[in-house]
Amino acid sequence: MQPLRPAVAPAVSAVVLTRPPPGRRDIERPTLWRRLEGMVGEHRITLVVAPAGYGKTTLLSAWAAQADRTVAWLSLTEDDRHAEHLARGLHAALVSLGQRDAVARVERVLVVDDIHLAVEQARQVLVPLIGQPPARLRLVLAGRATPPGLTRLVASGEVGRLGVDDLAFSVAEVDQVGRAVGRPISADRASRLWATTGGWPVAVRLALIAPPTKGDVVGPPADGPSIPDLPEYLVENVLDTLEPDLRDFVLPACTCDWLTGALAGRLVGIDNGAEQLERVVAAGLPLERISSFKGEPVYRWHPVMAHSGREILLRRDPARARRLNLVAARAIGALDPFAAAAHALRGGDPALAAELIRSNWLAAVLRGDSDELAELCRRLPLPWSQDPDILAVVAACRRNAGDAAGAVDLDRRALAGASRLDAARRRRFDLTRLLARLFVLDDGGALGEESRLVLQRLSEDSPIDGVLHACALLLVGWTELRLRRVRAALPILAEATQRCRAEGLDDLAGRARANYGFALAFAGDFDGAEAVLAESGTTGTGEGTWRRADGAIEWFTLGWIQYWRGEARVAMEALQRAVDQGGGLVSYALLARCWLLDAAVESNDPVLLARVEPLLADIPDHSIQGLPWAVYRGVAQAGIFAARGSLDEAAATLDAVIFSDHAIPAANAQAAALYWRCGRPDAARRQADLARGDLPGYFRIGGLVVAALCDRRTGATASAHTLIEEALALGAREGLLRPFSRPDPDLAELLAEHADRGTSHEQFLAQAITRQRAVTASAVGAQLSAREAEVLSLLETRMTAAEIAAGLYISANTLKSHVRSIYRKLGVTNRRDAVRVGRLAASE
Repeated sequence: MQPLRPAVAPAVSAVVLTRPPPGRRDIERPTLWRRLEGMVGEHRITLVVAPAGYGKTTLLSAWAAQADRTVAWLSLTEDDRHAEHLARGLHAALVSLGQRDAVARVERVLVVDDIHLAVEQARQVLVPLIGQPPARLRLVLAGRATPPGLTRLVASGEVGRLGVDDLAFSVAEVDQVGRAVGRPISADRASRLWATTGGWPVAVRLALIAPPTKGDVVGPPADGPSIPDLPEYLVENVLDTLEPDLRDFVLPACTCDWLTGALAGRLVGIDNGAEQLERVVAAGLPLERISSFKGEPVYRWHPVMAHSGREILLRRDPARARRLNLVAARAIGALDPFAAAAHALRGGDPALAAELIRSNWLAAVLRGDSDELAELCRRLPLPWSQDPDILAVVAACRRNAGDAAGAVDLDRRALAGASRLDAARRRRFDLTRLLARLFVLDDGGALGEESRLVLQRLSEDSPIDGVLHACALLLVGWTELRLRRVRAALPILAEATQRCRAEGLDDLAGRARANYGFALAFAGDFDGAEAVLAESGTTGTGEGTWRRADGAIEWFTLGWIQYWRGEARVAMEALQRAVDQGGGLVSYALLARCWLLDAAVESNDPVLLARVEPLLADIPDHSIQGLPWAVYRGVAQAGIFAARGSLDEAAATLDAVIFSDHAIPAANAQAAALYWRCGRPDAARRQADLARGDLPGYFRIGGLVVAALCDRRTGATASAHTLIEEALALGAREGLLRPFSRPDPDLAELLAEHADRGTSHEQFLAQAITRQRAVTASAVGAQLSAREAEVLSLLETRMTAAEIAAGLYISANTLKSHVRSIYRKLGVTNRRDAVRVGRLAASE
């Protein structure tokens, strides 16, 4: 089942992206709205900082409702202690903002509520947004304390700030609240209540719905995150004024922060939970109706109320408090298993918590919630924390967090502990460990074997839970795709999509479908992949709604297609979007860094290359979960060297990472072209032959072109033209111009010779020749200085170097510097090739 809170993206609740609606008894505060509006207009960042109960959310929601600006909303939760969770929420909010104002002609505002819930590690996710926000974006951050990174900016006046004094009610507003809640009071009572509470909104409201004969309330809290005894005192006084059945309802209903009528009914043991929740709202207690789930309203307590209610119940009846937590755990176990596990722990039933984790861990990890899951496992007491299944689950979480050594150690401990299990438990553990090791292992061969064993278990007669089966298929399909075994991945991902939908796992079905789309692209079915992207609402100019920690897949798929088609600049736009979305340990955003660098190299634009080159530092230098990062990084580094004319360094870099491994076809195709560019035709031919195997056409065409060039250089003219004709056939059929998109005088001459011989693909050959001439002219015109262009024109003559230097009135050393620069910029190694490139550019 889906989590209880409806999601707009995996692990991103629609609730947290929805601006809370105004309460029926909220008062208007136009003076404060105008002050906030002025701050937002004057400052890029505005802080609203006050303890709980000061109406921060109410103020911002009411202001946003009447603001002329486009406003998006993100409410943080306890889950946002984890950086990945916060990153997903921020991205979803920004996507929402972009969809509502795609042209960005007006100022846009992102409100981030409850910012104090993001701990230091998670707050780092906000640093880029605060330091370099998107164009015309204003940030409003609300919470109980100033985020540490903004203290200096606040002190310097660069950040607007509303605090306790601004948010506190005035005497007149206390009077307005009394009338709003149906308890009008005298001016004298309003003044006394204001003096007693300091205008603290939650205290004022709760005091007003309590009988005035209960006496004075205590003073307001100090400015800080702590909450004094006032809320609890007021709650107790308010409860005494309620009708008996409603009074008996409120405290047990505070067991959960979020409620539906059905859940409230199970907690209290009544049939009319929805009706009672509406009575609570009508009574003025701090409970909001904030959304709906499957047609049923969802309500949320104010945190002060929920916390105080639980504390009161725990003090009055500890046994009942624990029992209600267990009721909550069982009631929402199928809907929100990890919230249920937390309730089970509070209810003193670690066995139930452990079972909920064992049954639902894989869906959580696939949603990107490894950090939260690991923390929940750590809260389990002995012996459950050392249960073999739990250890295997934590091993997967640790690896996803980047702790390879810790993951391997936990995996070993899990296996050792399994020796004590009975046959039924051991069989269950074996499947859990097989699945967990698809995250833990880095070696491709070992991963492939584990993947095979998982498929074998799934095909056996013994039934496997439907949710687990669907999630396991998604994991195996994703693993096969990471191992570049796309023919195996495609049917598995297709089945995973269907099974996830059948089990109500719509978010994971979206992930499976998106991976299926990339698998189609990897297999060479670019049209099919683009159809999947269009189906999911993601196009080259739009945004999809499905994102997760493994995010950026749609934009990466688009970038991949355009890169191999030879549209480097279009590819860079999509790949940059993928990079911006971020992701986890082996996410598509990280892959996008590699191909963004490769596309920048192939764009022949040194400015673009310089802009993206820093991304190289983010790419790992060793294999992780089957992805050969060292190879991808090495190819990108070699391309940068080659683009800068450091051909020896480029070839040496390739020598260190490229081997005769046909399982990395993208690297083989790229290495073939780079080795040729470096003047290493033997190495180029070896890589070209690997790329010409039983592979998709966009890999093979590059291998065919390089192989043709190598044969032409050795005098095998007939073979060269046979190979280039085969390449043209592939290019014409699939629209692939990449191999013809870099200036190469040998290739230009080969194409011209082939045109003289005749071809069955004249129109595509004309396109290839045009592309070759265009990139050559662009490279020469954009890269050479006026003096270098003059030197190049003299290199075309029979003049010696000494004569050229004398004619230009420069020294021999200066001439050598100019010539080296020309060779580097044109990607050649000698005078003859420099002249050929120059002539080709001139003909264009």
